[in-house]
Amino acid sequence: MKKALVLINLGTPRSPRYLDMFCYLAQFLGDKRVVELPRWLWLPLLYGFILPFRSAKSGHTYAQIWSAETGSPLRHHTQQLTKALGQKLKGTKTVYAMRYGKPRIGSTLSQLAAQGYTHIDILPLYPQYAGATVGTTADVVNQWQSKNTHVKTRLIAPYYAHPAYIKALAQSMTAALKNQKPQAVVVSFHGIPQRTVRNGDPYQKHCEATFKALQKALPELTLILTYQSRFGREAWLQPYTDETLKTLPARAIKNVAVVAPGFAVDCVETLEELGLRARDDFLEAGGKHFTLIPCLNAGGASMLKEITGN
Repeated sequence: MKKALVLINLGTPRSPRYLDMFCYLAQFLGDKRVVELPRWLWLPLLYGFILPFRSAKSGHTYAQIWSAETGSPLRHHTQQLTKALGQKLKGTKTVYAMRYGKPRIGSTLSQLAAQGYTHIDILPLYPQYAGATVGTTADVVNQWQSKNTHVKTRLIAPYYAHPAYIKALAQSMTAALKNQKPQAVVVSFHGIPQRTVRNGDPYQKHCEATFKALQKALPELTLILTYQSRFGREAWLQPYTDETLKTLPARAIKNVAVVAPGFAVDCVETLEELGLRARDDFLEAGGKHFTLIPCLNAGGASMLKEITGN
């Protein structure tokens, strides 16, 4: 029996250039799981108005954190995490794929099957379940599995409250704050529309479970739960990270740290949205000290080894 493990991350454009951003965003925002509006309404808006303008804006955003040496931070850290985890697993080939962009999930699974791997575990690198992340990954895997029944696949469940995950987060936060005493730590999760939660998505409950577990693991810290990265005009999960940070200095909280436990590796949402824009918002509002706690990145390999059961 040949076993393989595929880590799945969201994806990244090939570069911050306009055409690469356009292609990436078209695939991402064109996913029915990501934007749940009727196709007849959404697609004309997407291609007629949103992509022509957002591609340039997002390209500028990605350029702020793009590395000349390693390129996309999300791709680089995903590669490093895959390598680190692979070194810990005996007899299991470890690779990664992206839901949007390349390497694609379907082609990655097909390559493994062609190489004789008969048992493939799939681990979405999203600790909390959301239809727009784990759900859409499962859609692609199930579609591939239906055409490749000779291979056995296993989708590993979200690990939002797994003891190994909480322990790794707590240790990472403690290490990052070793010589600091923030008045509060903002625990920022990626947001989703409130409508999605009302329709039954368990994402908010998973985020709250992670947050409560961190509170229990780190009773010495004052933690504040928030949600970031809202898109469009409808209401998303609240409180919003950016608005919360702007209000803290007026409440005499001028020394903060921010951690994003919904992201397995650092990416544009952590490095640019939190590390640059959110930091500037906080300091401009009167804050004095802002610390961005890194994601687990390759340091999460041991934790993932335990979660996968290998």
